[in-house]
Amino acid sequence: MPDIGKKNESNWVQARAACNIVLLFNQLAERVQQDVEETNDLVEELDYYQYSFIYEARDKNSFFVERKRKNHAGPQDGAFVYFHLDLFAKHILVNEKQNSDRGRITCHWDYDNQKCVIEFRKKTFSEAWQISREALGSLFFEADDTA
Repeated sequence: MPDIGKKNESNWVQARAACNIVLLFNQLAERVQQDVEETNDLVEELDYYQYSFIYEARDKNSFFVERKRKNHAGPQDGAFVYFHLDLFAKHILVNEKQNSDRGRITCHWDYDNQKCVIEFRKKTFSEAWQISREALGSLFFEADDTA
C-alpha cells in the first residue's frame, strides 16, 4: 500500500488514488498500534502507566488508546485518545478525554504540488506517523501533568 503522504511523480495516478480518508485511517491505526507497543516497551521499567490499543468490537471504524496505571497503583485517570472514521463526512474524529480536545483529520489532494495533504488541528502533515505524534504525544509523555 503506498504511503498517502508521499509525493510520487513517477506514478501520480497511484499517489492520487491513495489520497483518501479510508487508507489514511488504516495507516493511522497501524502506526498508532506500533507506537503503543514501542511506548510500552520503553516505559516498562520506568513508568507507572501502561497503554492499550483497542479496536471497537462492533466495527473497524473506531479505535482508541487507553492509559492505565500498572498494578492498579493509585487512581486511574481515565485518559484516552479515540479515533473514529466518519465515512459520510470524510474525516477522522479525534477525541481526547484528558483535555476534551476534539479534532478532525482530513486529507485532500494538492493539485499544484501533486501530493496528499493531511490536516489536523489547523496544521498540515504529510505522513501518518506525524498525526500519531500529534494525537498521542501528551497521552504518552505528559501523564504526570494530566493525572
